[in-house]
Amino acid sequence: MKRYILPSTIVGGLLAISFAPAAQAHVVADPTSISAGERSTVSFTFEHGCDASPTTGLVVSIPEGVESVAPVLDPAWNITTQMTGDVITSVTYQAVEPVVDGIFAAAQMRILTADDVAGETLSFPTLQTCEVGETNWSEIAESGQDAHSLDLPAPVVSVFSADSNEQGTIAVVPASEAAPPVDIFARVLSIIAIVAALAAGGSSFAVARSVKRLQASLVSRGGSSDASSH
Repeated sequence: MKRYILPSTIVGGLLAISFAPAAQAHVVADPTSISAGERSTVSFTFEHGCDASPTTGLVVSIPEGVESVAPVLDPAWNITTQMTGDVITSVTYQAVEPVVDGIFAAAQMRILTADDVAGETLSFPTLQTCEVGETNWSEIAESGQDAHSLDLPAPVVSVFSADSNEQGTIAVVPASEAAPPVDIFARVLSIIAIVAALAAGGSSFAVARSVKRLQASLVSRGGSSDASSH
């Protein structure tokens, strides 16, 4: 039996990934980009506790530029809001059952942003409370600072104008630019022809010539199909 030995550098890299500290994980917003002036559902997700201690709650602060907030009903959380006047300034999600470290969880809210915040990035400082300890995800990158350099970054959402192509949406490819449809019937015929040639004891040259003819036929069919579409 052959024995395979992994280089020590690969083994070390795998161990480093497997035992990476939980501090590298964050509370993040999903999606990371939304349209200004439109209602969007934003999830604040996590899959870690506070040094492995189960999570008991999240307190999400609402930044300026958000005109309305509606927490999404979820049986996993008891939800309360804190207000200043008639404006919601934060939303508290208290876990019905503590979320064990390593379990993915999300708390959601429906928000409406002002039109004039298009092009900006909104930060949602979030306090994660646990059975033992807490983590305040509240650091905000300064202008020109790499957000990845922050130890405890606040969840962020980029806001684009409603007619911008920069937001994280799926591009729709015009039919004229889409890949031509696969001619299943022609492919089946080509397979049958090759099998028949082989069964008849045809030489490899004859089979190859049949394949080339079929390929040429397929190309001509695709060309005529493209022409007719225009």
